[in-house]
Parts: sequence; structure tokens; C-alpha cells
Amino acid sequence: MKTVLYSLDKRFRHGTSLPRLVDISLIYYQFMVTQPLIKGNVAVACLLSDLLLATSLETVTIPIPLAPFFQANLGEFSARFLQVIKTGAWAEWIGFFLKGIAQQSVKARKTVSMVMALREDYRKRLENERVSSALSQLADDIFLNPFITVNHASRLARVTFRAAQFNVDKLVDLGILKETTGRKRNRVYTAPGVIELYES
Repeated sequence: MKTVLYSLDKRFRHGTSLPRLVDISLIYYQFMVTQPLIKGNVAVACLLSDLLLATSLETVTIPIPLAPFFQANLGEFSARFLQVIKTGAWAEWIGFFLKGIAQQSVKARKTVSMVMALREDYRKRLENERVSSALSQLADDIFLNPFITVNHASRLARVTFRAAQFNVDKLVDLGILKETTGRKRNRVYTAPGVIELYES
């Protein structure tokens, strides 16, 4: 195990003469075969490949998560993975991995286009109101985290709790946020449009 992990570490640090995307497919495979962690090997392998993709594709500024592709094609994933062990079918594994990158890249670009369209819609709603910079900041922040409390809004926009509550209420009135707890205190607000977009 120690030798395998050393080899994996060497790949991380120095790479190989192989094309970078091919190298990432091999790193992912090697990590999955060695299973160095007690729990969470699949999640960590996907995270590593996502990070390596993000740092390798310099012209791409959007995340390309591979886990959804692997989950949607679990049968083929397992077959390709085992065929490497049984017959050394590396070309088929690498081809499958690269197909995942291609498909997820297309989906990521579509998602970004939808995010930009929704963000523009929210900006137009705000244009018709007398809004502060704090309100615009909150409207932008929900694309990073579609769950918000008034305390968080207060810290984020660096305004008082009362001012933050006013801004959150304004976003509710505009149909951008929705209160989900039904409580009078410690309320949690969500951005349904953003959540629906990311879930789709």
C-alpha cells in the first residue's frame, strides 16, 4: 500500500508524459483500486478528479463534476473498471472517463447559461425597486448558497439585523426568496428558483 500511495503522490506532484486528461483518468482509477481511506473513497476520488480537472483545463472556469455521470452510468462504470483488472482494458476505461468529461462539460455549460439567465431576471426585478448595494449583494450571494438567515444576511452585507431583515423581506416580496420554517424567530429563507435550477 505504501508503494502504491507513493506512486500516486508522485503522479500528483510531477505528472507524466501522458495527456493530462488521460493522466487524471489513471489517477482516479489508481485511487479507487487502492481504497486508502476507511470511508469515503468514492467521494474523495470524485473530488480529486474534479479538482484536477479544474486546475488542468485552464480555459474552463466552470466546475465539471464527474460523480453524476458515474452514477447515471453505474453499470458501464463497473464493467469498465473490472475489465481493467481482468484483461488490462485501459483504452476502454480511459474512453469511458473522457466521455464523462465531455458529457459533463456540455451539461455544465447549459447550467451556467441558465444561472446567468436567472441572475439577469433577478437583476431586472431589482431595477424596478429602490435597492441598496446590500440587497444586490444578497441577491447575488444566493447563487452560491440558496439558503439564508437574517443573521447571515446581516454579516454578509455588513448591515444591522433590522436592515438585513428589511432586505430579506424585499427579496421575499419580489419572489426571489421564500420563508420555509413558519417560525417567528430563527427563520430560514430559500431561493426556490436557484434550488430548482441546480437540482435539474
